[in-house]
Amino acid sequence: MYVPAGAVVPFGPEIEHTAQKTDAPYTIVVYTGKDGAFDWYEDEGTNYNYEQGDFSTIALSYNEAEQALTLGQREGSFEGMAENRQFRVIWVSPDAPFDFSLENLDKGKVYDYTGEELVIKR
Repeated sequence: MYVPAGAVVPFGPEIEHTAQKTDAPYTIVVYTGKDGAFDWYEDEGTNYNYEQGDFSTIALSYNEAEQALTLGQREGSFEGMAENRQFRVIWVSPDAPFDFSLENLDKGKVYDYTGEELVIKR
């Protein structure tokens, strides 16, 4: 699979339906080499409340010069939203390739995110 430098690719834990809650960490795979960004969107997943603004977003950005991934401050909220969550970060580069498989998504360091900006250095 070809993934361009600068890609910030999220993966969630395995679930059976959108209403299922899990405490498992979410995984973010960062393909270094260029700056990149991704907006994390989340809502209740079971209704249309997002149409009234019940959702949250987190801006994720990777800065190649600083070798840092920033998880921005959470914007918005919805009923039942997890205030804190864990993100596992996997860094991929030409000198540290990633063998893509579901088992390898459990590799990487886990960080606690509380909704405030979090900067993670490579």
